[in-house]
Amino acid sequence: IAMQKLLDRGSLPEAIICANDNMAITVSEMLTEAGYKVPDDIIVTGFDGYDEIFFTTPKITSAFCDIILLAEATAEITLKTIEDHKSYTHFIEPTFISNESCGCDSYMLQSQMLRDWFNESFSRHNDDNRVLQQLTTSMQISESPGELVSHLECYKTDNILCIIDRNCLNPEVNYFTDSETNKRPKELIMIYDSDHPDNYKIDTFHISDDSTDDADLAEHIFCPNYKDRVIELLDSGYPLIFNSLDYMNVPFGFVCYYFRNYYISNYSNTLNATNAISIGIGGYINLQYQRVLLEKMDKMYRHDPLTGLYNRVGFMKHFQNRLKYPEYKNIKVTVIMSDLDGLKYINDTFGHAEGDNAIAVTAKALSDATPENGLSARFGGDELFSVIFGEHDPEKIIQHIYAYLDSYNKSSDKPYIVSTSCGYSISVLDESFDITQAVKDADSNMYNVKNNKRNMSDKTTSDSYRDLAFHRNKARQYLAGLSLEDKIKILYGTFEEKLGLEVPFIDFFGEAAHGVQARHDQPFDFGPPVSTTVFPNPIGMAASFDKDMMHRIGEVVGTETRSLVNEFMHNGLCAFAPTVDMERDPRWGRNEEGYGEDPHLTSRMAGEYILGMAGDDKTFIRCGATLKHFYANNYENERYSSDSRIPEHLIKDYYFRVFKEIIEYAHPASVMTSYNKINGTSAAFNPEVKDIIKKDVPFIVSDAISIQHTVEKHHSADSPIDALRKALDAGIDGFLEDIEFEKPAMLEALDKGIIKESDIDEALTNKLTVYSMLGLMKNDLNTDGSSKAFPKSEYNISRVDTEESRQLSREAAAKSSVLLKNDGMLPLESADKAFAFGPFTDSLPLDWYSGVPSRKTTLKEGLNVKDCHLIPQVRIRLSDSSTSNPVYAGIKDSALYGTDIDNADTFELMLWDDCRVTIRSMSTGKLLTSIPPEHKVVIYEKSENDYTLYANADESFSWFANEAFQLIDSSGDIIHFTEDTVSEFWTDNRITGIKNHDGSMALTFETVKDISELIHDAIKDNSLGSDTDIIACFGLHPIVNCKEERDRDSIELPVFQRYALRELRKTFTNISLIIMANAPVAVVEEDNSPEIRSILWTAFGSEELGNGLADIILGRISPSGRLPQTWYRDDSQLPDIEDYDIEKNKVTYIYMIDEPLYRFGYGLTFSDFNCNMAFSDENKCTIHIKNTGNFVSDYVIQLYQSPDNELYLYGNDRHGLDVSGRKIPVGSIL
Repeated sequence: IAMQKLLDRGSLPEAIICANDNMAITVSEMLTEAGYKVPDDIIVTGFDGYDEIFFTTPKITSAFCDIILLAEATAEITLKTIEDHKSYTHFIEPTFISNESCGCDSYMLQSQMLRDWFNESFSRHNDDNRVLQQLTTSMQISESPGELVSHLECYKTDNILCIIDRNCLNPEVNYFTDSETNKRPKELIMIYDSDHPDNYKIDTFHISDDSTDDADLAEHIFCPNYKDRVIELLDSGYPLIFNSLDYMNVPFGFVCYYFRNYYISNYSNTLNATNAISIGIGGYINLQYQRVLLEKMDKMYRHDPLTGLYNRVGFMKHFQNRLKYPEYKNIKVTVIMSDLDGLKYINDTFGHAEGDNAIAVTAKALSDATPENGLSARFGGDELFSVIFGEHDPEKIIQHIYAYLDSYNKSSDKPYIVSTSCGYSISVLDESFDITQAVKDADSNMYNVKNNKRNMSDKTTSDSYRDLAFHRNKARQYLAGLSLEDKIKILYGTFEEKLGLEVPFIDFFGEAAHGVQARHDQPFDFGPPVSTTVFPNPIGMAASFDKDMMHRIGEVVGTETRSLVNEFMHNGLCAFAPTVDMERDPRWGRNEEGYGEDPHLTSRMAGEYILGMAGDDKTFIRCGATLKHFYANNYENERYSSDSRIPEHLIKDYYFRVFKEIIEYAHPASVMTSYNKINGTSAAFNPEVKDIIKKDVPFIVSDAISIQHTVEKHHSADSPIDALRKALDAGIDGFLEDIEFEKPAMLEALDKGIIKESDIDEALTNKLTVYSMLGLMKNDLNTDGSSKAFPKSEYNISRVDTEESRQLSREAAAKSSVLLKNDGMLPLESADKAFAFGPFTDSLPLDWYSGVPSRKTTLKEGLNVKDCHLIPQVRIRLSDSSTSNPVYAGIKDSALYGTDIDNADTFELMLWDDCRVTIRSMSTGKLLTSIPPEHKVVIYEKSENDYTLYANADESFSWFANEAFQLIDSSGDIIHFTEDTVSEFWTDNRITGIKNHDGSMALTFETVKDISELIHDAIKDNSLGSDTDIIACFGLHPIVNCKEERDRDSIELPVFQRYALRELRKTFTNISLIIMANAPVAVVEEDNSPEIRSILWTAFGSEELGNGLADIILGRISPSGRLPQTWYRDDSQLPDIEDYDIEKNKVTYIYMIDEPLYRFGYGLTFSDFNCNMAFSDENKCTIHIKNTGNFVSDYVIQLYQSPDNELYLYGNDRHGLDVSGRKIPVGSIL
């Protein structure tokens, strides 16, 4: 049939290559009958085996010609083909063999007589053979195993069974050349039984429900058990003949013939049938393999073998094909170019195989993001691109690529990240379109993106995620060689024991809320203090809304921490910071530690702090960070036993959200759980730790003694052992417990099998993962003990408390200050005639988590002005007032002692809230405290029987505020002062003594100078007038007013300070109120006062606070800070402090309906701005902003999204209006 088609066409090739000699004879005869001479006019060759068709020079047949002539002609054609690189071929489909041809003794058939004799004598055999040959060909060209088997029932023989090796039907394997298949059939299946032909139709061979590819088809064929069928025939007594099926001398099954008439009259036919079946099935198998092989070869020719994308040849072919179709004319075409980031680093550090993996992953990301009609290609190296036809947003496609890689990095155990830079070009597919130029344009834009990425201070999530799996593997490898006893030593061992195990003796006790806390003044961290750079408190830094500054501050903190560790002057390389609890209530005692009430602001500001601390090394982090406290931790007074009850949607959208965003944004090394319960579950047992955050955070630690509290206060664990077991189950890796509580319980639990060694392995692996991330494992250290990544030669004491870092603290102090009111008073032209009043004019008390600055610049120093503390001056009477010779308090050898009035000391008595006072000796400048001079730790308790007061403290700074006292009456009850009783509170006749944490003492006070006298003296001594520029500096003491373990009762400006301000307002008309406080203060009266012409809020903390404030007050810098919390008008706008349902209570800017005093995000500048927003499409907006004033100034742009997804550009209005005067709706979020 195929040959006849060639003859009918009238144009013959130079040679015809046939599958075997039989075919070659048939072709030769047909050519001779048509008048052609073989091989003069055309060469005919025949050979056996499809391998030879595709891979070898054909064996030359001897049919009808001289073998030498054929060889010469074939060689000539072969050489010609090679020389001009053309292919002289014609594909002939397999067909039947005519009865005139036979591969054996074909010379005999040239005699007509023999032909006639052959036809007459063996016509029946010829007919049978013709059918067999036709069926053999049909089997060979079958489309599926089922179709092949369907031809078996047409064989004209007695009944047969056909049994083959299941594996031979796999087209992916060359069954007849593979060494593993050449031995013998391995898994026989019966594919045909002529007694039951209906069992073996095409659909008998089916693909399983999982849509298996054709290559796996043979694995899913269903057939009856052939052994049972053969045994049945053996038992029947029929004559049976078994013939082996083989092809190319490889057996692949057998045929069983059974003769029901007990007479084998057609044995020769069985042999012919066997041969035909062998050739049919074998040819089918081999042809299927060749088809698969050709497809693979074609794919190799047109595709990149590493990535599977098109190569240059494949891409250009398919691209040119697209141009032929009219629907591709004049449409938009986008080229997206992708270039792998850091490929050289991956190749150099981890080997080229890992580099290839990174390329392949990036290619998969590109392919996955490319729309269906697009073409993706790799021309070489790590540059990949896609061509996309039609209206598709390239930004969305690129974001899809980035998201794919981010997801890969989070789940990968590779010791590196895979990231890419993408650029694109957009053209029109018209006659002028040049694909080469479009690719170049996309490539150029891609490199712009890559260069910008290198220059940005913002770090991507992939950068910070970098090496978690790598370090976890290192930790596991280290632990694999340790005994349980050694592992216990890592948990509880001495320095020497840990040194012997070559494990770093670095703890997790370091603090770095706003600078490295290296005071070393607590029992678990005692030693010489080290001065470090101290920045504003976190609530102050958050007010800057400046991510870049936060990153730079983080870099200083990370550098100073690592430098001190290298110098063996500090031991906390994975700091317990930042605190990111949502500050939904301003009365919270630890308000100074957080970043405000908004999850997004907190996640970005704290996230940049973490990224700055970590540094830019691709493998190691410079300094670790611990997020705290997970979560809903906003109540100090009962923090060890409180239960934070929160609706589920607020957990997701508010309290939990901030942790999730920071983890995704900055990937901290650790998270600390909180003390409280959350909806009835102890935070240390919270399943969300293991189920959610543990996937992305290496180490989880519980807060100090919180496990013990689960037993004693929460009653959520039955015993210490039960508590440890539940905490480990929840995903806690480390415990900050009293060793007398934890160690015995842990050892007993291990002994009883309640806690297993595998639990210890998991916890230690996570802890050591952080050690490895910090570069502290043995092989990562230099001989001096410093990390090779952060050597002492680069990180040392010279990098600590530098002039550059102090200037950054000054910048932060200015940017963190928020101008709340300004009636034209600020900036001052000069401070020459200004005067300062207030308790903080010359004082900068430290907060609990502050470091020790080498110097502190107060407001008085920054402005270079004179001041008056405006604190009542008193004498202390140690005896009853009725005594004729009263005993007064004096100071001798730093201690309080009794003396007469002539030797009595004068004290400043400051009432900080409604009941707590500090008492400062004016002769020594020291505060009274119950801590004796020889005790250097700030956590101190002593017996009531030894209650002595010392004039020994520079400031109130101790855990129990031992320098603060409460005034008591004769019953020992605390006296609370109000507006009616505060003016001369120290003379209140109810006072009989004072008390603090350590004890009490009987005493009373006598007036030396009250507030009015102090103001009068200041006016007289400094020639002050009513229009003098007055800087009134009031606020909240960071230890006395509120701190860890003590919430505020009220947000009002403390009652005595309000009284003092009223006294100032009676005399002066140009007052600038400076509120120094780490939490919002209700100052409605002061805001409404015409005498108070400006109000400036700042947080404590910065060692350069005085200079930073002076920069603003004197106009060297325009204020640009914004409030990170709502400032409420009064206490009535706040719910019970234990109620966490901010939506129900209508609190925080998100849900507040009432008018606040100052809104979240509010803050004035010295300049004026015009600001508006325009939309280019539904996903993009442009902000137009113009400084129309006279000051250079930063400006914070705040976009809010409403619940109905509308955007509002905040207009810096204290009442919450946007730039167009619209009220920002309740429920809108930053």
